[in-house]
Amino acid sequence: MAVRTLLPPLVRLGAIHVQLVAVTGAIHMLMEGAFVAFPALISSTNKAFLLDAWKEYAISDSRYATRDTCIVSLEAVTAFVEGPACMLILYAMAARKPFSNLLQFTVSLGQLYGAAVYFATSYLEGFPHSDPHPIYFWGYFVGMNAIWIVVPFLILWRCWARIVSAEASVQAVAPRRSKRE
Repeated sequence: MAVRTLLPPLVRLGAIHVQLVAVTGAIHMLMEGAFVAFPALISSTNKAFLLDAWKEYAISDSRYATRDTCIVSLEAVTAFVEGPACMLILYAMAARKPFSNLLQFTVSLGQLYGAAVYFATSYLEGFPHSDPHPIYFWGYFVGMNAIWIVVPFLILWRCWARIVSAEASVQAVAPRRSKRE
């Protein structure tokens, strides 16, 4: 309660945003990076959190267990492009770099595209790779992946508003050209 009264709402929102970007980048690089880089990860008999997490998730979507080429490709882009880009976003936000909003917009658009391809390929095939049990389908398959739609959409919307506002400011002070030019 004391923290809420000390921090203005925008600072709290900014802190949450930074935390989301940090967690997103870590998940992309560590979890998804391990899936792409180590093909035998899911079939391993070792007991480790990362291994068990992927094995459990593969129950909800067997494309991970079979290393479906579409899934591996999506995860590779996510792990090796979007993950490091999230770290660059953290730097840009902390250093108040002017490219921060454009980079956030781009990464969020990539995440939305990845989620769309992920769900669309499963839908178009009739969900043959998804476990129909409510916990696995609605909890893991839909619920855990809905995060990659909701959060990027909110960030995309926020960045769009900032980019449009910045462009409007530039246009407001820029000299108007005559129609003859």
